[in-house]
Amino acid sequence: MKFEASPGSGSRDKDVSRPKPVEVTEKKYTGVTLAPEANLRVAEKALFLEKRQMSRKRINGFTLVEILIVVVILGILAAIVIPQFTNASESAKASSLISQLQTIRSQLELYQVQHKGGYPDLSTNWNQLTMFSDVDGNTNATKTAVFKFGPYLQQSPVNPFESSSTTAAATPAAGVGWIYSGTSTGLIKACMAATKATEVNLTNTNDIATY
Repeated sequence: MKFEASPGSGSRDKDVSRPKPVEVTEKKYTGVTLAPEANLRVAEKALFLEKRQMSRKRINGFTLVEILIVVVILGILAAIVIPQFTNASESAKASSLISQLQTIRSQLELYQVQHKGGYPDLSTNWNQLTMFSDVDGNTNATKTAVFKFGPYLQQSPVNPFESSSTTAAATPAAGVGWIYSGTSTGLIKACMAATKATEVNLTNTNDIATY
């Protein structure tokens, strides 16, 4: 038995048995050029990692509100810490003043022993304590067989609260560093304002003369 193909049947069979090939085009994503379909998953993963990295960069930044909060906190800390530094500075000056006073008094006594029982004249300057001297209190810049005593101080002592090394005989006043009784007794005190003396707790009248 013979079968004859009807006209046009061969072309239909041909179309059914041979499907058209699928065309795969390249797709471009931001920062990545994708390969054909076989490598599509790898390219999508790379794109995902790139987007996640960009997202992390945005998260790591600071917003304006966060910056303002930090500035406010720093301002509060400064308001707390700075006064403490100021108080510490004033306390250090008070300690320095008392230390200087003790040094001056000890050197005055040494001078008195080496100069026939007399104390130096500090009414105009501190030369008799900062230079070489003879037994009578005369001063010289260099040491010799006659000018063999001293110096007792390296430099004129400065009262840190008055920024002054000047002396006065009896009356405390602003700008006066020290109250010195003179050559007879050699008593000396530091001079400073009464309010400041109270503030830094220097209230011993044997050491401080206030105005």
